[in-house]
Amino acid sequence: MSRIPNSAIPHAKASEAETTTGRSAFSQFTDTIRENPKTAIAAGAAVVAGATAAAVIGTRARNGNGRSKKK
Repeated sequence: MSRIPNSAIPHAKASEAETTTGRSAFSQFTDTIRENPKTAIAAGAAVVAGATAAAVIGTRARNGNGRSKKK
């Protein structure tokens, strides 16, 4: 069995920039949105489309065989 030296394995450590600024994840998130507004809009639209599709699929599944009931 081979042995991997400890120095070859990456270890998770906070960088000095993160520890000295003390910025929260939400603050970093809002900065990213401000820097990339078009990407944020596209991501939001994808989330809304996914939620809508899930709601439609759930409604059809409750109605039986996937077809909506006609009255």
